[in-house]
Amino acid sequence: MRSRGGVPGTPVFPARPPLVQLQQGKPPSFSQTDLHKAQAGVDQAYAETQKDPNRRWGTATVDGVRKTQQLWLAYRDAWVMFGKTKFPKVSADAWRTWITEDRLDELQKLLL
Repeated sequence: MRSRGGVPGTPVFPARPPLVQLQQGKPPSFSQTDLHKAQAGVDQAYAETQKDPNRRWGTATVDGVRKTQQLWLAYRDAWVMFGKTKFPKVSADAWRTWITEDRLDELQKLLL
């Protein structure tokens, strides 16, 4: 298993269908309700990270999380475009939900 930040056993990506599963015909399947729930979770978790301007998570700062969130929005949109191109039968909302849930996992880990 590849690791995030050099921590053995820590997955690089949360437990979502990896590309191998996608290529085996097991794409993500989410509803618009799932997307709204995931986005609300990201919005709430992100807002929580921004409450204390002096808070740090190791070397990560509140400003760093803010900048990363802005970059993540472009990454999310690019991932949706890739997903729709590679797997056109999967809806944009399903791709958006899939990647948004990953971002929610990342933000929630900061708040532990």
